[in-house]
Amino acid sequence: MADALSRLLSHPRLPVLLGALVAVRLLLDLAWVPLPLGQVATVLLGVVAGVVALAPTGPAWQHPLRMPVMLLGGWSVLVGIRGLDPEALRHGLHLWLPLLWLLAAPRADPRWPRGLLVAGLVPIAASLVHLALGQPAEHVLHDLPRLHGAYRNLHGHAVAMAALVVVGGWTALEDQGRWRLLGAVVAGLAGVCLAATWVRTLLVFVVLALGTVMVLGRWWRTLGGGAALGLGGLALSPGWQGRFADVARVLSGTPPPEGWGAVGSWRGRIWVESWQGWLDGPAHTWFIGRGLGGHVGLHRHLDPHHEYLSLLFQLGPVGLLAWLGLAVGALVLCVRARSPAGRLGAGLLVAVLLTNALSNEWLTRATLQWVTWGAVGLALATPASSACPAGDATAPRRRA
Repeated sequence: MADALSRLLSHPRLPVLLGALVAVRLLLDLAWVPLPLGQVATVLLGVVAGVVALAPTGPAWQHPLRMPVMLLGGWSVLVGIRGLDPEALRHGLHLWLPLLWLLAAPRADPRWPRGLLVAGLVPIAASLVHLALGQPAEHVLHDLPRLHGAYRNLHGHAVAMAALVVVGGWTALEDQGRWRLLGAVVAGLAGVCLAATWVRTLLVFVVLALGTVMVLGRWWRTLGGGAALGLGGLALSPGWQGRFADVARVLSGTPPPEGWGAVGSWRGRIWVESWQGWLDGPAHTWFIGRGLGGHVGLHRHLDPHHEYLSLLFQLGPVGLLAWLGLAVGALVLCVRARSPAGRLGAGLLVAVLLTNALSNEWLTRATLQWVTWGAVGLALATPASSACPAGDATAPRRRA
């Protein structure tokens, strides 16, 4: 058995298989995948990553983030699982499987972002077809026609498109030849699909992620051009002005007609009532949380729409601090890498850390976690002197 595992871990195709896991994870989110099959397949992806990471010669034992991963994983198992609750296990898998992937990711083929872009053409094409056929008119929310594409869930669609915009934009900036062109095409088409969802938090996510990539890479002219294009588009779009009207209200100190609780599609009210519901619960939950899945139902049947509150309510202050320690530690390592992969990881993490205070797009969105932690693993595996993605030993590109 040990010899067979050793041969498997030394197989030359293993890095390619590991890299392909991210593309497969993206495709599993499509609506035509039956839910049980999708869950089983996701668990299998996590098993593959776990076998590679935790093998005697696996990367987990020398991984620079192994201690915060162990703290978060161990604490979430210790206080998060309370009895045989399938919902707790489901929420746990959403947290644990991406962590296994983070530990295994340094062994993945560094070309996996290219594979992700190729795989992304499938959901993008499906979304554009649905857009052309008038699907948004069938899904009106907050008086806006929303594009679901081939996804069952609006936000699942928006998360996938946001991830493709970020990876595509990064590829267009940092990669070479035809891959640079593919990155630009994917970023542009996915951007159209994302805009048609009208999900503002993920639009902010894209701006933060790509803005960080450009700042770290000193793409100043590209950053200025992108900012001008974005502001121009906002000025010409009454719909998007309406979506961001709450920002203007907050800055001016003018509450909405329904009061401050209505800010952000009633997020203010959800946060306050969820917090009060948590405090009204048993005192011991203030220290160890309510367990995995225990954040749901504090405000009606909803989760808090705030990932830091979700972590606090489920795992208590220790769990929240453990997650923050992992994310901030990973961000520091990505910035220190001074490589294209490091810039991608840093951009994604900055966007995650900031938008987690506004939404619930992280803990239950496996694709975003796999892409983000995969970028961190790529940064850790890529020498700082490497100027191009996929470890291409070529000269640095001229900054535009």
